[in-house]
Amino acid sequence: MKNLLYPFIFLAFSCAGSKNEHGDKNSKSSYQIENKCPKDVNCSFEILKNKSLQIIKDDIGMSYYELIEDPKKVVFKYSYKLITDKDLQDAGYSEEILFETEKDYTDFNYSGKSLQTSKAILNVMCFCRGKAGTYKITEGEISKNGKDLLIKIPSIVSNQKIEEIRITL
Repeated sequence: MKNLLYPFIFLAFSCAGSKNEHGDKNSKSSYQIENKCPKDVNCSFEILKNKSLQIIKDDIGMSYYELIEDPKKVVFKYSYKLITDKDLQDAGYSEEILFETEKDYTDFNYSGKSLQTSKAILNVMCFCRGKAGTYKITEGEISKNGKDLLIKIPSIVSNQKIEEIRITL
């Protein structure tokens, strides 16, 4: 019986999807987050190819997002997630900044009204009344110049953790 178990274990591990240290699935690209991440926080960055952001309002008027397939778009996602004890149910805190651009992105600069074309959002996930939710980013700057990506946004919620991010692509 034990001899039958080993092939199944091997098969289960060999079928797992690959993910590099920066979260870009099935890619050989690497990214360097230039901001120092606090020791009790997991900071990550992903480029989600063939995806687009869809912002949806629920029955009570709250917004949330879904990623949908779109071969003409790419979504950039930066995450800031507090590392907490898994036994504490409501201790988690996370922020994400997401925006989309054209599939064949080169240099870009979204600010002012052009920021709206990127569908930029701040997503806050926590057990904190009045703060958790998905917020449109209407001010700030998101720019890529060569290999340098800069995201600067003003404070949208109280005690916001993400305001400026620098990433080398």
